[in-house]
Amino acid sequence: MINLKINRPQFDTESQKYNVNLFNDINNVKINIFISKVTAQEILLSEDNIELEDSNIYQTLSQVLIAYEIKIDKIEIIFKNNKYCALVEFSNFENNFFSNIVSISNALVLSARYSIPIVISELLSIELPSEKDKVIDEDLNARSKINKKIKLKKLRCELQKAINNEEYEVAALIRDKISELSMKID
Repeated sequence: MINLKINRPQFDTESQKYNVNLFNDINNVKINIFISKVTAQEILLSEDNIELEDSNIYQTLSQVLIAYEIKIDKIEIIFKNNKYCALVEFSNFENNFFSNIVSISNALVLSARYSIPIVISELLSIELPSEKDKVIDEDLNARSKINKKIKLKKLRCELQKAINNEEYEVAALIRDKISELSMKID
């Protein structure tokens, strides 16, 4: 496993997005991650130990972790279902272990908030594309999924209209499009 350091989020004027770099100079690994403004703010607040007056999900998680004596053991970047995500491993005082898969954005905030290093396997770091292509766009992934869900909703309406109008051949084509799009969303 390769430990990755995290640069503070910076606004990238070319892409008009916030950018975070994960890197390890010794192993020559560098990954650029585009994140939302909200995620950038959460990372910066966490790094600077600033708590907002209004409770957010990360503050709630902190309270749960403390109440149940749970600690985060590891945050690992993985590639699952054709996308990059992070496997977060937890343990409690009774040495019960469990894990959860989260977005890269959430992993970055957890890493900043709890000072947990992010790791990546050597094999996955080698399989990453060339340097200029080592980009994970979390914001784009979220928008793409939302757009697909909107299109899916429209297709379902079209399917219902075709069925109501007894256009069964058209309905079959729409049904196939729905199935194909549904698989891409999952």
